[in-house]
Amino acid sequence: MNTSTIYKLHKYLSIFSFLFFFLLCITGLILLFRAEIQGSHTMGAAPMNINTLWDGADKGAAQFTQKYPDKEILNISPAMGSHLLRYRIIDKNNTHEPRARMGMGGDYIIYNPHSQRLTAPQSGKVTATPLRTTMHIIHELHTRLALNRLGLYLIGIISFICGIAVVSGAFLYGPFSKAARLRRARLKSQPIVTSAIGSTCSLAIENNNAAIAPRMFKESIRNRISNLHRELMMLTAIFGFLLSITGTGVATFFILNDNYNKEVAANAKIELSTEKSDILTPSEAIAKVQSRFPGQLLISMDYPSRFNGGHYTFYLGRENDDDPALFLGQPVYANIYENAQKDHFYSQPIPWYFTGLTTLINLHIHNHNTIALKIVWAIWMVILSVASLFGALLTFQRWRKWNSWTKTPIATATIMPEANQGRTWTRPIVWGGLTLIGMFIPLTGIPHHNEIALIALILPLIDMVYVLAKK
Repeated sequence: MNTSTIYKLHKYLSIFSFLFFFLLCITGLILLFRAEIQGSHTMGAAPMNINTLWDGADKGAAQFTQKYPDKEILNISPAMGSHLLRYRIIDKNNTHEPRARMGMGGDYIIYNPHSQRLTAPQSGKVTATPLRTTMHIIHELHTRLALNRLGLYLIGIISFICGIAVVSGAFLYGPFSKAARLRRARLKSQPIVTSAIGSTCSLAIENNNAAIAPRMFKESIRNRISNLHRELMMLTAIFGFLLSITGTGVATFFILNDNYNKEVAANAKIELSTEKSDILTPSEAIAKVQSRFPGQLLISMDYPSRFNGGHYTFYLGRENDDDPALFLGQPVYANIYENAQKDHFYSQPIPWYFTGLTTLINLHIHNHNTIALKIVWAIWMVILSVASLFGALLTFQRWRKWNSWTKTPIATATIMPEANQGRTWTRPIVWGGLTLIGMFIPLTGIPHHNEIALIALILPLIDMVYVLAKK
């Protein structure tokens, strides 16, 4: 594929995806600090291991039953990002199924295993404040363009197109850098450059065979913007490509995971329809599912009720899951009894490709968990947004009203003697390597992985400041 074809591909893909790309950058930048903006609250105990949390489920259930005999438990889940257990509850005489999933939605009560205290029942209905409403809108725009399931499909497709646009732009870096050097060479061959208003700027030219000295010339706004766009996009090429492709992976995962859960639920309804489960203590139920599915992490547990056909539903994840609160796991439907011989479990293996897709989720969400990394990620996202704006401006300048402005000469710039022209790709390769380290290292278990990632992401930024200052 020749340069002209790549350029046309890059231009048309960029025209199509620019507004979406810019929207995703800005909303992603805000969501980066969502926890800090909204704040989080716990009941004052140190975080516990998720398995330790389940050890306290029996006492919480017993206290609840004794204190609220007119209510029943529908679900037990670890509260997101904390050391607490969340019991989703309902009045025994309530026949209306609550709009809820796992530990989210509906009325609930919180149990602290550390202090062995229950809170008062609370409504799962979120209080709408301006801040919470704004953050919800931003989240919906970023994850599905506020278009529900259709938005997931669109986000997946658009993110993939953005990724191709970034890659095609990276391939243009070499030819456009060469063109910029040729433009400078032509300027060097001119003894005088005349500005649009008739002023002149002398150029120092060494006689005989001496080296060419630095030259002064009037550079147009368009050339300045073009240079900035080229360098900033090359700096953020790997970062932007990974964010785009992982965005596609995240959307794909949620679509396929939703289909998988619906299929398992439909088959389980048929498989377990002839019987209803006994209601055991949480520890007894957990022991049975862990015996049947060893080495799995229990993320959430639905109690048998009139709303689910009288069956248990367990949601299992991997033992090394960093974020069980992501509520993504293998659903296991079960009728279990005091007589273990009658136990009946139904599930379907998680599709093999989910492993790769969850890796993409981690690259998109779970590799910047410290405030220092979030700040550096924010800087990268701002640069990526600015670079995409410069690219849009270069495209729109072809419109007549922009044309004269972008060709207007501005303050003088210096042409330094060209050296090491064959090293066009040296810096971009180093930038890309450091970016990869900064994004992948936090997902590993090596010592000081966050600090290594922080240094790896800061170094290209420092180098870019040096490059821009020198030019």
